[in-house]
Amino acid sequence: MKKLLLIVPLFWWGCSPPPATDVPANDSVDTVNDTLIQAEDTSAQLRDYFEQLTVLEGNWCSDGFCEHWQRYNDTLYTGKGYGLQGNDTTFSETLAIALRADGIFYLATVPDQNEARTIPFKLQWHHQHDISFTNPLHDFPQSIHYQITGDTAVHIHVTGREKGNDRAIDFYLNKQ
Repeated sequence: MKKLLLIVPLFWWGCSPPPATDVPANDSVDTVNDTLIQAEDTSAQLRDYFEQLTVLEGNWCSDGFCEHWQRYNDTLYTGKGYGLQGNDTTFSETLAIALRADGIFYLATVPDQNEARTIPFKLQWHHQHDISFTNPLHDFPQSIHYQITGDTAVHIHVTGREKGNDRAIDFYLNKQ
């Protein structure tokens, strides 16, 4: 893999939706927790899950890593991620969470990775304030897990295999 696909948003200046992307369906799911998102979920169930994502709205930062999410419309959250070292931006990505007929997708676009293609991660499970997106076909990460640990804290756990080795990165962010 070239670089880590991080989850770090910046203040969203423009609020334009990310480019349209063909998102492949991912019907292989593992049972994790008691709320599993599968193809048989109804549109009403998906909309309910999507509405619960409001917990991610806002600015989240810690130790040079930030993420910003805002609701764009009834089917889209837009986000921006960035890393800082001093006054320099070391990393930037455009993020989105989209409600589609075949599921809810976390979409990440990093200009200097994956030929600037948007990488989709399908919502696999959601339970209260635990939200997990996966893409087993991506190099790294394959799983992005958000755990809202209070009104002002989120733990982001990014996992997968890279060059044959298991890898995990944790981010502990505070709402600004």
